[in-house]
Amino acid sequence: MTGRLTFTPTCLRAAAWPGLLAALLAGAPVRAQQEGAERIVIPTERFRASESAAADAPDESALGSGRRFNYEGFRAEMLGVWFKRKIFLHKGLAEAAAAETDELEQLCRDTGVTRLDEISAALIHEGNAFLDEGNFEKARCSFRDALRFNQHSPEAHFRLASTDWRSGASLGGAVKETVAGLKATWRSYALSSAALGNILILALLSAAATAVLFSLAMLVRYQVLVRHDLEETVQARHPGRLPREGLHLVGWGLVLLPLLTWIAALWTPAYWIALTFRYQKARERAISAALLALLILSTPVARAAELLFGLASDPGSRLMLTASSGSYDPAQIVALEQVAVANPGDAAYPFLLAGLYARGRYLAEADAHYRRTLEIDPGHYRAWNNLGNLYLTAGRPEEALKHYKSALAIRGEYMPALYNSYLARKELLELKEAEQSLAEAQRVDPDAMSALMSRSEVEGSGEPIDASIEREEIFARIVGARGGTGQVFASLLSLPSIMATLFLLAALGLSVMAGARQANRCVRCGEPFCHRCKVGDRVPDYCSPCQHIATAKEGLSPSIRREKITQSERFRAAQIRLGRILSVPVPGMGRILDGRTLTGGLIVAAWSASLLALALRPHLLQPPAGGPPRPWIVMTILLALAAACAWILGNVRASREANAPAGAWQWH
Repeated sequence: MTGRLTFTPTCLRAAAWPGLLAALLAGAPVRAQQEGAERIVIPTERFRASESAAADAPDESALGSGRRFNYEGFRAEMLGVWFKRKIFLHKGLAEAAAAETDELEQLCRDTGVTRLDEISAALIHEGNAFLDEGNFEKARCSFRDALRFNQHSPEAHFRLASTDWRSGASLGGAVKETVAGLKATWRSYALSSAALGNILILALLSAAATAVLFSLAMLVRYQVLVRHDLEETVQARHPGRLPREGLHLVGWGLVLLPLLTWIAALWTPAYWIALTFRYQKARERAISAALLALLILSTPVARAAELLFGLASDPGSRLMLTASSGSYDPAQIVALEQVAVANPGDAAYPFLLAGLYARGRYLAEADAHYRRTLEIDPGHYRAWNNLGNLYLTAGRPEEALKHYKSALAIRGEYMPALYNSYLARKELLELKEAEQSLAEAQRVDPDAMSALMSRSEVEGSGEPIDASIEREEIFARIVGARGGTGQVFASLLSLPSIMATLFLLAALGLSVMAGARQANRCVRCGEPFCHRCKVGDRVPDYCSPCQHIATAKEGLSPSIRREKITQSERFRAAQIRLGRILSVPVPGMGRILDGRTLTGGLIVAAWSASLLALALRPHLLQPPAGGPPRPWIVMTILLALAAACAWILGNVRASREANAPAGAWQWH
């Protein structure tokens, strides 16, 4: 097949499609091939323009490339080869089908096409069907062919990994393909934006769930001390006004205040963290402060996730990012032409279109779109540079040098234009001036100049350097059009962020203002005590009765001693039972309750994140990929294993034993 198509779309529809349909429906001429394999021949004349059509074609541009862009012609030729391959595959002629795949790849080479997303997606769909049938060899072949037409397809890598895993062929191969798929996902802005948006949403919800559970643990651990201090303060300021039962009611009212108001019930976790903050130990305070800080950032994180979801799901955004990737797919040109027509005043679209045409070696179309870019934005130095590259490639260094000078007049230290000027002067045998251009570029930025020269050697000796819009710039442009980082930072002034900030300040303020004379809990019997109700300080961690039992050798009634020992044993048994019971639905809670805060908090966070990921996975944004939507079985298994590991770790030694050595039971 030839890659030089000079016919018009009208002639194609009149000549190509009837021949193609007739060949497919009527059986088409066949001949023997390779051990009796049947080969269907679709005459290539069907895909060539007639002499009259060629005569009516527009004159070649001044660049004289001899090629004009004809998407319908290329697509017809591509589909012809594709359908021949499908027929061979349906008849079980694998070698003949593979030969057609090679021919399709050769067609791409002849026309300068570096990727065909449509063909790659179709091959992934085909491989999925083979995989469902259990035909692992054919599935593997289809997925590998998909990578031939889009070597950066994450879906093809992941499906190859799934094939290796299910067939039991190679665990190492499955891991290798999974890693390759993750790398391809990260390189794709559309896919990585979807993944990052999902991660942000899961992180936000996990932080909220962890904050709720941690605040509940702090309430269980310290509510006795909060109520004791409140009751003692009220009794000291208003002695005899309230009975003991009234004081208990006031204490519980303070603890459950947000729930009683209903309106503030949503902020109950933050309220409990702030209320118990002054009683917490250093690690507990660090975790509490971190959770409140995450609540402050919750609205900006949600806004950032919204922007990422918009970027990943917007076809126009994905099109711009794909067009700047350095690949060439004719379908991108057709789609980008439509977007450019809809946005006639935006210079970015004709510039990206010109780059696509240049990569396909359609120099006339590239020249026209670079000039269109300069009509919209005469100061577009990148367009001036690339326009010069077209003329340098066409063997016209004099005109190329003029365009490089125009680029340098706008931005005097633009490295690609300086280096390309050096190449143009070499072509003109202006060796002295060429060396001056090279020296000027090296003076401006030696490292950048070395990188440009290395890049030129990789792309081909003497090849000019094209200027391109960096994908980071396009990303920032798209985000800016959606409100950008300004809206993300502005969301810090939202009600949730303000309320979380107030609770954090209240927690810090109460700790400073109330001082260090707060109530403590006896590590032996669990009774609360403070400086008002304890006599003596010989054993700081004990209440007065337990201190007396520990220090008094004589003069203590055996019945009182026995009663206090029974109370201590009952207290420890109750706490062990509580920790084990709470660790069943929420692993890690028992560790938090008996003072192992760091490991307990990490286990609670891991458990919450795993369960949320499992529950929300079907509802998260699915990255755009080839083939029908398919469940991520491997990801589900990994999340289930993570949840199971968190549960096991949280329930192994959920509470300390009752006979733990002295000091192991640390309540404060």
